[in-house]
Amino acid sequence: INGIEIKGIWIPGRFYYYMNYKQMSTIKGVVTPDMIDLHLELAYYIEHCKANGRNLICAKGRRKGISEAASTMIIDYGWRFTEGYKAGVAAGNKTYVDDFLAKWRFADSRLPPEFSTKKLTDNDNEIIAGYTIRNDYGDFEDKGTFNTIYARTMHINPNMFKGLYLNDVIAEE
Repeated sequence: INGIEIKGIWIPGRFYYYMNYKQMSTIKGVVTPDMIDLHLELAYYIEHCKANGRNLICAKGRRKGISEAASTMIIDYGWRFTEGYKAGVAAGNKTYVDDFLAKWRFADSRLPPEFSTKKLTDNDNEIIAGYTIRNDYGDFEDKGTFNTIYARTMHINPNMFKGLYLNDVIAEE
């Protein structure tokens, strides 16, 4: 979470997590990320923005891996390691939101058990971290962080996140 310094270079925790645990399905099969300066620089920008209460808008070229890096270093990292985390994934077209969630679910399914997170809700609109237990009175009770990823299509209604406090929002396409 706090990152690590190696030979005078600070590696943010979110970049370390991305490099060591992210798996992607490609035409070449399942691969892990290559060490790319652009992704490390993105991690530095994310850390800077988080530390200074700033927003980050990142224009990107196609086929550079920025969506995969950002989805892991921002959304997945926050959802997994930040208490009370709420994030949004927005797009004008439902296909882009579904594609983002499919990639996220694939990577989530390939994590080692120590990073596995149970979900109370996992559907097309939201993913909520948590679990249900039976308490001492025999009643079922929801527990966990309740960290949430909201997925919304904004084509018809741009106010889909209105009234929600979100730590991060990823706008797809």
